[in-house]
Order: sequence, then structure tokens, then C-alpha cells
Amino acid sequence: MGFYGNISPDDHKILEDYRADQSWDQWRKTMHPLTRKTYESVFFKFLKGMKLTPTQLRDRADKEPRETSKLVKLRFAELEKEGKSKALRDVSKAALNSFLAFHELALPLIGLKINGHKRRKPFMSWEDGNRIISLAPVEYQPAYKFLLWSALDVERFTQLNQDQIRLTKIKRQLQDQSLDWIKIEVPEGRKHSPAFFVMVPREIAALLPILDQSGKPIVGKQNIFRNWVVARNRAGFSELTRIGPHNLRSVWISEAARRKLDPIVCEHQLGHVVDDKNYQRLQDDEAWVLGEFREAWATKPAATREQLEVRGQQIEELEAVVKMQDATIRAFQAEFQKFRAEYASTKRAVKSK
Repeated sequence: MGFYGNISPDDHKILEDYRADQSWDQWRKTMHPLTRKTYESVFFKFLKGMKLTPTQLRDRADKEPRETSKLVKLRFAELEKEGKSKALRDVSKAALNSFLAFHELALPLIGLKINGHKRRKPFMSWEDGNRIISLAPVEYQPAYKFLLWSALDVERFTQLNQDQIRLTKIKRQLQDQSLDWIKIEVPEGRKHSPAFFVMVPREIAALLPILDQSGKPIVGKQNIFRNWVVARNRAGFSELTRIGPHNLRSVWISEAARRKLDPIVCEHQLGHVVDDKNYQRLQDDEAWVLGEFREAWATKPAATREQLEVRGQQIEELEAVVKMQDATIRAFQAEFQKFRAEYASTKRAVKSK
């Protein structure tokens, strides 16, 4: 149930009592079902720790706002000492504010800060990432390969995987055999993050669209996460529960840094703003970006159209020579068979005399 998971039978009874409380019941009915589930799970524990019912909190906040603010601050301090995550404390505060706002109340929570301590995630190498991918269900391996090489997040990948306009642009690029890296455009994000582009090897771009067993584009984010956990556990990383497919972005930038890819290109590939004042625009020089990728991954430019035409002509000429040689060999074989037949006939005639 939300951040706290399943609750005990005793706690469930307390929660039912809260739901019977008019101040709680009226508040919860105003929320979206998903928000309600999350807010109830955290705010229930929050109030239980304060030893207050919803109505008691409402009345105290109305009549004794300063004293109630002190109690609230103490409760948040307790949660921090208990090792509760910053995310849980943030949601608890949001639920508290939602409850108070519904009842047209506010507490002077001056100085309340939700401090967090970022835990460093374990390092996962390029080899580790590829090992996990190789152990994923077969139909999801291409999706993880694409996430690894593109450094896109899951949300942007699922959008791309069903975007016919962008997929068509990618197919057109793939028709040009001279392109060894394919440019993929990423539109502006929901939070008005600027549009950018990523570069991926042509064999990775050729995987798109990536389909599931039913032949439909993979767009279910939960399935992507679920199958990643399967692969991660198979690879022996079951204890690294905080390592999800999003961490393939970290794997990519770690490998890119190791290969000395220019930091500007690294940040641009991740969709980060390189210069918020927009003075520095080197990342928009596609030819330079392409050169940086080729140098970092030690790839050579594919043949130009002119070179491909010359090679095609050379192949045709060689095929003509081979055909002539095949005809000569067949003629020689026929002549040899004729000679063998004449020899055998002469030999039989000599024996009969």
C-alpha cells in the first residue's frame, strides 16, 4: 500500500477508523484514486505517529496553529531519524498540506526542511549492462540495447517506438548505406525541456520499431521494468534493487567518458542543457558531433555514394570474369569427358583383338 506496503491487521483497523472520520472521508473523496491511495498510506502513518485522529489534527491546526506546527516538525524529525526516505517525507508533507488546504487551514511550518541524503548507486559497467541485456527475454533484448546505445529514458523510448513520423525519418536514413551513425530527433519534453537529438549506430537504429510477441510496438513501461528485473536477477544482480533500465543512461555516459567522448556531446546525448544561456551551440554542429562519436567508438565513415557506385561496377566486372571462367571450365570438362570416352573405347577395341 503506497510507500509503506501492506499494513498489519491492527493498522488496517485504525485506517478504517480514520475513513469513518468525517474530516478524513470528505478529504479523500476529492482526490484521484491513485493520489488517494498514496496520500492515505503515508498520512495515515504520519497521524498515527502523532497520536492524533484526523479531526483532532484539523481542530488543533485551527485553534492552536503554532503548537500544532511544532508537533508536525517534531514528527518529521522522527521520520528522518527512523531513516525514512526523503521521497516518503516529501509525500507526507504534500498529503498534510492537501488535508489542511481542503479544510481551508494552513500551518506556519517556518524552517521545516525535508533533508535528503543521496545514496550512491553501485557502478554498473558496459559489460555488466550487456550481460543483463543478454539474459533478458528475447523480445525485450532489442529494447534494452536501444536504451543502452541511445541513452534515452524509458518514457522517450516508448514514445519514439510508436511515432510513425520519426520512424519514417530513421528508415530513410537507413536507406543511405553511407551512414554509419543515425540521427534520432527527440521533441520537446512535457516540462518544456528543449528538443535535442541522439546518435546511435545504424545497426541499433535498424532495430526500430521494436515489437513484442504479438507483433505490436513495445510501449508498456511496466513490462519494460518487469522484464528488466528478470534479466537483472538472472545476471546475479538481484540485490541491486535500485538499478533499473533508467540506469543504462549512467552506463552509457560512463562508457562514453571512458572513451573520452567530449563532455558537451555526452550532456547533449542525455538531453541536458549544455549552456542555459544558449551562447555555446557546438552541439548543434552535427558534423562535429558525428566525428566525435566516430573517434570515441573507433568507427570509420561508411563508403560514400560515389564509392559504392565504383564498388558496384567493380563487382559487376568481377562477376562477368567469373562467368567467363565458369564457361571455360565447363567447356574443358566436356572436352575431358569426351577424351575419356574415346580412350575407354579404344582400350576395349585393343583388348578384343
